[in-house]
Amino acid sequence: MFVDSDDWVHEDFCRKAYETVTDTGARMAIFDLCYTAGDSKEGYIHASLTEVGIYPSSDILRLRLTGDIAVYAWNKIYHRSLWNNIRFPVGDILEDDAVIHELIDNAGSITSRANADKSFDKWIYVQRKKRYEYIKEHHLEMLGIEKNNLAFSVLKYAEVLSRTPNGRHKMNELKNMLKNEKIMLEGASLKREMAFKLWYYFPGVFTAVIKAFRH
Repeated sequence: MFVDSDDWVHEDFCRKAYETVTDTGARMAIFDLCYTAGDSKEGYIHASLTEVGIYPSSDILRLRLTGDIAVYAWNKIYHRSLWNNIRFPVGDILEDDAVIHELIDNAGSITSRANADKSFDKWIYVQRKKRYEYIKEHHLEMLGIEKNNLAFSVLKYAEVLSRTPNGRHKMNELKNMLKNEKIMLEGASLKREMAFKLWYYFPGVFTAVIKAFRH
């Protein structure tokens, strides 16, 4: 688990988080969070997942692309094994965004405890508003980093879909979603932009390459 130094959690959060994964057998869980201003404990709730249950990794990766879940390391609990061979990139301002996709894929399935009981509002993760707006304002290089991480999210989602029985149909849905959401990847690293174009225009070749590297 992770907690940023200027955020806070309810004293029962760790216990509730642990109970969630032990009760369900999941290796990763995502929780709702509350955005506040300053030191206030009042704010608005951001629901990470709308229903209690267990979600396949492909669903979570899709929700990451639409912005429906937070991609950060906090507001989650992980089985230690998910972090094998995964480390935060040194010097990267968005270090958690750079690895969360691999963690989701490693988990296989993710559980949610959103609105699971009446104590829900007591153990959400709380984050101050405006922090990321401040970082973006003072670190223009974040724009390129975000594009790069977004490209990686698309490719990771496509890779996961290539392993599913109805992956081809969902890949077409992904293409339509990128068009409808107007998700543009110009500005990502050349390597990831080329990989994205390979998947977009030649999905069969992309899938074959992924399978070859996997073996």
